[in-house]
Amino acid sequence: MPTIFDNITTPFLENDQGNGLRDALKLAIRGDFCVGYLNLRGWRSIDDVLEGWPQADSPTCRLLVGMTISPDEELRLLLASGSDQTRLDNATVVKLKNRMAADFKLRQKVTAQLSFFVYQLFAPRLDTKDAAFRPLVERAARLVGTSGAYDELLKEVFGKKATHQTHGLTDPAARQTTRAEIDALVAHLYDLTEDEFTHILSTSPLVDESVKSETRNTYRELLRSGKLPA
Repeated sequence: MPTIFDNITTPFLENDQGNGLRDALKLAIRGDFCVGYLNLRGWRSIDDVLEGWPQADSPTCRLLVGMTISPDEELRLLLASGSDQTRLDNATVVKLKNRMAADFKLRQKVTAQLSFFVYQLFAPRLDTKDAAFRPLVERAARLVGTSGAYDELLKEVFGKKATHQTHGLTDPAARQTTRAEIDALVAHLYDLTEDEFTHILSTSPLVDESVKSETRNTYRELLRSGKLPA
């Protein structure tokens, strides 16, 4: 008998009654999923349970994804609107760039059909022991911490003497370089080749060519030496 998981009246993932989605998956050994679209953030809420399922000759997890707007199509729609209500901000641009990277890697693993099965979906998850964790956190904190409102964040990352005046980045050139380093680190986490990363950069019409060039060169150096440019 199928189970309906209603997230309107019951906590969806786990609850005291033990009838959440994660509760059910912990009792399963395989699963077939059918969704209208794939949200990586949502998938991360259950992937640790799926990874614990016993390995078999055939895939233990099958995922059928329906029609969805690709991130590059969403970007084109936003650009075509011209409305103040749909004007792009930096957060939206970053979100779409990250989705493009994930979408690109996803399409390497599936067929060109509109609906498809995904047997293995790679999505990097960092913890404090990962080599990229500290570099990403520090660079993100420097970009964000440009006013006194973020001094507590900077102290948590860099130590009790850190403030927006000592660690916040306001110089445009320095901020551009830091963004390029973050993009390069994220691309490396997704195990992109230089050609793949170059292709992803080419699909971002809002990004200036000088920014793309610096980002590409930063990633090239990271691939070559294992370190970001000094």
